[in-house]
Amino acid sequence: MSDRKLARKKPSALPSCLLVLAQILCVLTSAGICQNQDKIKEFKQRLESTPPTDACALYKLSTWCAQNGLPIQRILVLQRVITACPEHEKARLELGYVKHKGKWLTQAEVNISKGLTLIDGEWLAKNE
Repeated sequence: MSDRKLARKKPSALPSCLLVLAQILCVLTSAGICQNQDKIKEFKQRLESTPPTDACALYKLSTWCAQNGLPIQRILVLQRVITACPEHEKARLELGYVKHKGKWLTQAEVNISKGLTLIDGEWLAKNE
């Protein structure tokens, strides 16, 4: 396989983009445009009763969201998990982070640190 093909990599979904998408979809959900309203009400009650600094409880809530068809809320809760506990491995991995040289980074940040550039949806070495 050529070096050019090895250097190509499709960009991963960036956690910050996921967060923005999740926030937009939550607005739609609040307006009654999508998702099961009963589950949304239950989610809101569970979230209100979960301490914002309790990463374990928040992670359990993210699992509940996944099991109850609330992927958008799950992403938002996972963001709260890593706010409460920045080294929470499961939450970081589920949000698309990777451990690189001892730091949690997005795949895009790793690619940039390796000198790759995103061109037309592909990660390429700068000399290409």
